[in-house]
Amino acid sequence: MTDQTDARTSFVHVTETIESVLIALILAFVFRAFMVEAFVIPTGSMAPTLYGAHINHICTNCGYSFAVGLGAVPTEVHCPNCDWIDPVASDARPAPTADAGDRILVLKWPYALGGALAPKRWDVVVFKAPFGGPTYYGERDGQTNYIKRLAGLPGDVIEIIDGDVYACRADAVPESTRLKLAHAPQPEPLTAEERKELNNLLRIAPKTPEAQEALWQIVYDADYQPTRQRTVGWQPTIDRSAWKVAARTMQFDGLHVDPPHFIELTGKDFRDGYGYNEGGGRRIVSDLRVKAVLTWHAGDGSILLCLSKYKDLYTVEISPANGVGRAWRTSLVDRQAPRQIGPVWNFRAWRQNAPVEVSFANVDHQLTVRFDDAVVWQSDPDEFPTTAAWALAQDYASEPPLVRIGAERLRTTLCHVAVHRDVYYRDDEFIRTRGSSGRTVQNEYTDRRAWASRDNPILLRHNEYFVMGDNSPQSYDSRLWWQAGEHLADRTEPYRVGTVPADQMIGRAFFVYWPNGYRIFGTSLPVVPNIGEMRWIR
Repeated sequence: MTDQTDARTSFVHVTETIESVLIALILAFVFRAFMVEAFVIPTGSMAPTLYGAHINHICTNCGYSFAVGLGAVPTEVHCPNCDWIDPVASDARPAPTADAGDRILVLKWPYALGGALAPKRWDVVVFKAPFGGPTYYGERDGQTNYIKRLAGLPGDVIEIIDGDVYACRADAVPESTRLKLAHAPQPEPLTAEERKELNNLLRIAPKTPEAQEALWQIVYDADYQPTRQRTVGWQPTIDRSAWKVAARTMQFDGLHVDPPHFIELTGKDFRDGYGYNEGGGRRIVSDLRVKAVLTWHAGDGSILLCLSKYKDLYTVEISPANGVGRAWRTSLVDRQAPRQIGPVWNFRAWRQNAPVEVSFANVDHQLTVRFDDAVVWQSDPDEFPTTAAWALAQDYASEPPLVRIGAERLRTTLCHVAVHRDVYYRDDEFIRTRGSSGRTVQNEYTDRRAWASRDNPILLRHNEYFVMGDNSPQSYDSRLWWQAGEHLADRTEPYRVGTVPADQMIGRAFFVYWPNGYRIFGTSLPVVPNIGEMRWIR
């Protein structure tokens, strides 16, 4: 009797265990299918926000560390900080071990519910590739997962000009223009009058503060000083300046200096190159941020931060002792007097000898000043039409911007001085037969302007999205797609190349849970997680 009881009990335990395992598997499947799913980043199209397979390189000139993509094995790398070119490997320097792409988590259920939880502009999104068959990067079957940043929403008309996204709502566009732009499989040409009307409607689509913070890229960080060849750095603009620039620290001792003395960042071309890619950039970027930790020691004068864009120099004047700030716009091409931007603004006066992190940014045609990461002043959004952007971008496309720091009637010390640039979405691309991978694929759109590029706006219908990679020069995205997958062939509304249909959206990428690991005991596998690189995706 006891043996039968024990057997029955064992059977019950086994059954319960199997049931528990099955329930766990079902819950895991449901969780993966509808809630959160893990993905691995295969390429560098979203660098430096997200990394594909890469190596980590430390510049031998300035010590700056950066990731280099392995789409093709590079023979040399270009430091984005000091512009020094290093060989990847030599007899004295063995080739570094490659790291796999970032492993990320994707939140799926909000997009499935839609409404207020639907995809938002500047989200980092995962979706099924809407194309199939031969591509520049091999065969695609419509089941390949892609990850990009969302730039255009259903009902938008968008156009990329001088690196920025311009948009307006389609229902504000005259019907004749709207019908031409919505034509499938590609838009119809606009008349000169229709083009003019659309230009008057398109306005810049500013990035969210969270996305903007993720998109800043290094121009020069003074904490990483060149040692082997010094071609970049901060220099006084006059002889006998009250500025002393020594390595990582800059000091101004000028209680009686008036007008101000300046230092200027020299030796940078401000182009849209990426350390992640081979080679430098092609287009000059003038959306910039200068950032530093300032310590005010004495005096009632001002600190001045200056950034130029096109033909104007924008200056923020900060008086630490008085708690007063103001901004100016000065023309670089004529002798007009500086024009104040908005009213004087006030802040709590700084304490002497107490460091304050200050940043001044000019991005998306808006000026922003932050103290210790809190916004203390922001200009009104600039109603900047496409016609002005076109003309200025063409006239000043070859002129690098100015970045200056000035001071008068005070003593101050600066450290951790860094200049960053915004992402630059190229607006002069063409759809090509040959991709950056070297693979050749014939297509009917060869040599046509890329979708949403300059003078080729695109209208997104009620179920269409437009996406681009943060690594603009190396991203195969909505701008360059030219084919439709077979899985999109039988639709009531014909699929339009360059868009992502709403039902191909998977979810929003929100966390890097395993960026790459540390190798221990000489192993080739990164077995210890790099907790410091785990991060939210913005």
